[in-house]
Order: sequence, then structure tokens, then C-alpha cells
Amino acid sequence: MRCTLVLYSFLYRCDSRRQTLVRSLPAVLAIHLKRFSAAGSVLRKLNDKAHIPMKIDMAKYMTSDEDNEIDVTEGCNSSEYLLRGLVVHSGNLRSGHYTAFVNPCPADDRRWAYISDTSVRTAKQSDVQSCGAYILVYENAAEIAKHESST
Repeated sequence: MRCTLVLYSFLYRCDSRRQTLVRSLPAVLAIHLKRFSAAGSVLRKLNDKAHIPMKIDMAKYMTSDEDNEIDVTEGCNSSEYLLRGLVVHSGNLRSGHYTAFVNPCPADDRRWAYISDTSVRTAKQSDVQSCGAYILVYENAAEIAKHESST
């Protein structure tokens, strides 16, 4: 499997051919994983499990105009992100079901909720890390700290 962006390489442990660098970071970072392959006109869903990190540091994906140094003066003041939620699709390319895992309490990364159409239940961190997600939602650690200190 080849990845197209370096941002994905920490999940799939593969050789990347391109690199994308960013100048400033958002408060919420959504990462969409490529979960299909195309061979000619045939699309196939990829159900491979990927290791989902609870924390990521975006510093190595940042650049500035001068000497490729990290620039955290714009956007968020931290390059560290914590996993807050993810979206899972079960089924095939034509039909399926969407579910989500959400962490309502960033201070405790072991506390997760599994959400389906009409139910919400507690979930384990191990369920989150092995669920085959295709959208990962991270929140900037500095932004979380700001919210916690204001409450």
C-alpha cells in the first residue's frame, strides 16, 4: 500500500512519495484516510486495520517561509493533538452503516462512547484503536487546556 501524504504515514507505516507541510494549525484537525483502492474502473473498499494514535505531534509536518522552521505563531500555539472522535463505516462501497466513537473527556483518553443510530454505550480504548476508522478527529492540546481552564 502506498500513501499519498506524509500525514498518513504514521498510521500505515508505508513509504510516502509526496510531502505536505502546513504553516499554521487549526483547533480541530480532521484526517480522512483513504479506505478504497482503484484498479482501472474497479473500486474496492479497504478494510485493513490501522493503528490509531491517541496523540499526534504535527511539528514535523509544519514549515514557515524561512528555513523550514516550525511556525506556531499563527493558528494554535501547540503542535500536539489529542484524538477526540472518529467515524467508522461498515459495509461495502454501495451501502453500509456509519458509527462513531467520541471522547467526551479529554483529560481521560480511556473514556469513550460508541454511537450508533439509536444507541450510545461506553467503549474501551482498545475498541477505538482497532475499529477500522476512516475519519479521525483530533483537537489541539492547547485549545483543550484553554477550555478546561475557563470552566
